Order: sequence, then C-alpha cells, then structure tokens
Amino acid sequence: MEFDKNTKKDISKNIFIRLVQRTDLRRIYEIEIESFKTPYSFFTLQTLFWFNKEYFYVAEIDGKIVGYIIGDVRNNRGHVVSIAVDSQYRGKGVGKCLMEVLIKKFKETNIKTIRLEVAVSNLIAQTFYKKMGFRAIGQIKNYYRNGEDAFLMEKRL
Repeated sequence: MEFDKNTKKDISKNIFIRLVQRTDLRRIYEIEIESFKTPYSFFTLQTLFWFNKEYFYVAEIDGKIVGYIIGDVRNNRGHVVSIAVDSQYRGKGVGKCLMEVLIKKFKETNIKTIRLEVAVSNLIAQTFYKKMGFRAIGQIKNYYRNGEDAFLMEKRL
C-alpha cells in the first residue's frame, strides 16, 4: 500500500500492533537507519529485543512492518527508548498507535511517569510528543554520539 506523502490520512483502522519477534529485527533496523542521524546498531537492537521484549512493539499494515516502539522501565519510570515509522507512513497515525499501546502497557504495570529524550533539532518529534502529553523538563548536553543535545521530556499517567 503506497501513500502520497502530502496526503494526511489517518490509517489507524488498518494498523495492527503486536509484540516484536526476533525475525522482525532486520526490518526494524532498516527503519532505524532511515529515521535517525545516529541510528542504533543491529547489535543494539538485538540487545534491546532480548532485554525489553515485553515493551517492544511493531506496527504492521497489510503484513508489512511500518514502525516500532521500544520501552523499558528504569527506577519505577517508563522510558521510551526509541520510536520510528517508515517515511512513507509518517503523519498517518502509526506513531500515535504505537505510543498509545506502550502507554497502556506502562499503566498496566503501575508505572506513573514516562520519560524520553529527543534531539533539540527534531521539531517534528517534539511536536508529536507534546500532542501525546509529554512536556520538556530539562536539557541533556551532548546526549547523542554526534554531540547534539537532547530535551528530556516527561508524561505523568
């Protein structure tokens, strides 16, 4: 299924969210490379898979993985490790569906606060997180490998 990037169409009714499987990692890695200036290595994604399976979800449309989200729990707080959507499917509700599923999982495990980091230059992601109820609570200097700072954002459940 192809979408015109200029068309803002919510396709959330066609999105299937499920827990990750090991065989999904190659496709997740492709999305990771496409999405980030400093992507995680395949080895890092494998490690996140083994340690975070219960908080690692993929979004499928017509059987094709089009996005993923990785969460974990740190010091009784939920943490969004990474979220990315295939460029052809951005702005169509995939990220929102993924975030809603992870938030629901955190609520089920009695988590009261979720945090994440986002590059200061990534205005699109910052806008998305604000729409999802996150707010900036600080800035972390030189957070990324390329030396870029990150905003620390938080959402209370």
